[in-house]
Amino acid sequence: MQFNQEDVSKFKQRREVAEKARFEAKQIMRLDFFVDKQPHDAIRVIRKESIRKIHESIVDGLPASVPFPDQDTKLGRLLRILTADIIQFYTRTMKRTVLLSKLSGPYKDTDIIDRYQ
Repeated sequence: MQFNQEDVSKFKQRREVAEKARFEAKQIMRLDFFVDKQPHDAIRVIRKESIRKIHESIVDGLPASVPFPDQDTKLGRLLRILTADIIQFYTRTMKRTVLLSKLSGPYKDTDIIDRYQ
């Protein structure tokens, strides 16, 4: 939409910026969707030892008077939710890393490239 008092060249420039941003947003959405659809068996799950170390780091930051949260407490439920978030973020990051290596990295896979395009 061009405003009545708007300079035509500024309108065109604003439109080009908006169209470029829309194109980039679509690319990001397509990649995100494609990453979500990648199989879990192509990645290693986060190890329990890694989760334990994360929990130990959390406890180390708490005062000595605060015990490790029980599962049935608000803090325990929050810790479980945050741990689930970490697992989800880790899984997604690993899927994305594997996919990018198959799209343009050392493990190029023409079938994956064709499906993505």
